[in-house]
Amino acid sequence: MIRIIGLVFAVIIVVSVLAQLAGFGVLYTVDETQHAVITRFGNVQREISTPGLKFKSPLETITRFDKRLLRINVPTAAMPDKESQFLEIDAYVRYIIVDPRAFLETLRDQDTASSRIGNLAIAALRAEVGLRDRRDIVGGDPISLADGTIIVTPRVNESGTKAREEMRNKVLERVKSTAELDFGVTI
Repeated sequence: MIRIIGLVFAVIIVVSVLAQLAGFGVLYTVDETQHAVITRFGNVQREISTPGLKFKSPLETITRFDKRLLRINVPTAAMPDKESQFLEIDAYVRYIIVDPRAFLETLRDQDTASSRIGNLAIAALRAEVGLRDRRDIVGGDPISLADGTIIVTPRVNESGTKAREEMRNKVLERVKSTAELDFGVTI
């Protein structure tokens, strides 16, 4: 009886080692800078955010996402202001993945996230730029000095906030309202 149990145990160990070597491993690691989402046949089984050595079924696959602060460089785009003068505007978005399950189910990967969140940022920025004149977008009033140099003095609205900061906050609010609810990220 003990011999049969030992033989079964040895077969399980040999199969596990062969599965690990063939790429159908039962062991995997999660780094401290990663989220891991375990799926079986495309269905999410569990998500793991704690680092260490973990076990899984050979039928399960692992998708890893970065826990750190990520950056999207939004491509430069020409946007018309209130007077229909086109300005070349670029931007960036910083986000962190807080719900890896929602992130995987809606975006699948970081490339898709860059595209979708970047498009949201461009749309929100285009809408806000279209409501303002050039001085509000730049953030100040140009003043010519006697020596010919031009300086820009900050433009402040009635509530005491700077015009450019107000525009940034409105764009951020628009992007957050969609991305944070649907994508499992914090902007």
